[in-house]
Amino acid sequence: MSRRLSPTAVLLVISIYMSFVYALLYMLMAALPVIYHELRGLTPVSSSLPLISVFVGVMCGGVFIILDMYRYAKHVRNGTASPEQRFYPMGLGAVLLRECPAVDPTPRTTHLVAAGLFWFAFTGPAQTDSIWGSVIALAFSMCGMILIFECGIIYLIDSTSRC
Repeated sequence: MSRRLSPTAVLLVISIYMSFVYALLYMLMAALPVIYHELRGLTPVSSSLPLISVFVGVMCGGVFIILDMYRYAKHVRNGTASPEQRFYPMGLGAVLLRECPAVDPTPRTTHLVAAGLFWFAFTGPAQTDSIWGSVIALAFSMCGMILIFECGIIYLIDSTSRC
């Protein structure tokens, strides 16, 4: 059996994590019409306007990934590139959003997807008067999910192409 067909533990864990986040994405997209049309009582047209926030979050995640490509290109030119360096923007979206240790010696971590979904859960249903909190939370969640997906896919490609 070739090495390409036998997944390593890291590839398996990344694939499972990406599938979990993908399931969260589908559940969130299925809940949006219910939350904005049925619970909040918006018209069908105005209940689809929060999808603009989804687009903004995807674009912000795309900008982070494009900026990371320049960082990774420097490592490729220096000969120090490895597939694990693709985890940095994935960490921004998934694991930590950290203050600079030189400026602030106490690191603060937050999970962008979990923070966005938690924020959305408390502002999405008709518990608050304004819809803007949930709309902004959608953008944060989508930015984190795009960072997880794109960086995970690029990592899977880089790590299996070296076999």
